[in-house]
Amino acid sequence: MKNTKAKEGTVRGSDGTPISYRMVGSGRTILCFNGIGVARWIWNPLEEYLGDRFQIVTWDYRGHGASGDPSRPSKISFSDLVNDAILLVEKLKIRDACFVGHSSGLHVALEVIRNRREIATALISCLGSPGKALESFMDSFIGKFIFDLGYIFTSLVPELSPWVERSLLANPMTYQIGAILRLTNPAIYGSKEINRYLSHISRVGLKTFANIITTERKSSAMDVVKRLTIPFLIIAAEEDKFVPLDVAEEMKMRAKSARLFVIKRATHAALFEQPDIFNILIEDFICNMSEKP
Repeated sequence: MKNTKAKEGTVRGSDGTPISYRMVGSGRTILCFNGIGVARWIWNPLEEYLGDRFQIVTWDYRGHGASGDPSRPSKISFSDLVNDAILLVEKLKIRDACFVGHSSGLHVALEVIRNRREIATALISCLGSPGKALESFMDSFIGKFIFDLGYIFTSLVPELSPWVERSLLANPMTYQIGAILRLTNPAIYGSKEINRYLSHISRVGLKTFANIITTERKSSAMDVVKRLTIPFLIIAAEEDKFVPLDVAEEMKMRAKSARLFVIKRATHAALFEQPDIFNILIEDFICNMSEKP
């Protein structure tokens, strides 16, 4: 990226929570939606790659990254993230943009499209889920059971949540366990970015994270996918245990405008592990589609 200036600022959520954003470059707008529990730094490689040709807008959900903590952490819900996204679009006067959603960030993007259909000129899913993400975790009931057990624990014994965060999320062994379960691919990258993610989950807090995921699992935007007429690129990972390949294949089947690209031997951590592949695919897709659908 050639000396492209970045503009950073905040907008206020409906309850006054500061929502932090960053704008890099100029030209056609690419609006990025993080996965839940992830901060906007996940898009740094995309900024570096396309920031001299496009305007890249990244932002942090409430309770994430540089944004403020929710006024009532116990009441935070998935709909708060959607409302913050709509408010951000309005405050920044974004008239049209290519939406790029990572993981459950795709669900946020789809809900914005549901409410502001005229803004999205194209949609890109980076290992994305259109909703009820927990239902597909590890492709079995085990993932839901593990999450539900953790949610009950943090609800009944909230004072122990910080101890769990320190013991589990900050423990290097957590990455090794993730590698054994094929949640990450250590042969491709290593643990640096994954440990950064785990540290950020600790910053978010298990209770806030659990509340968002619990409310997200109650809804789906697959109906929005079915009605899409804009260009839609789906980037999936062959060995993704969080959003299995069949989720991506179902979206492709339901959306007439969809294209599917599968990264071989990749996991749900592929955006950390192989950002160059995503950059090239996103660049090719945006540059070769018509500006308006």
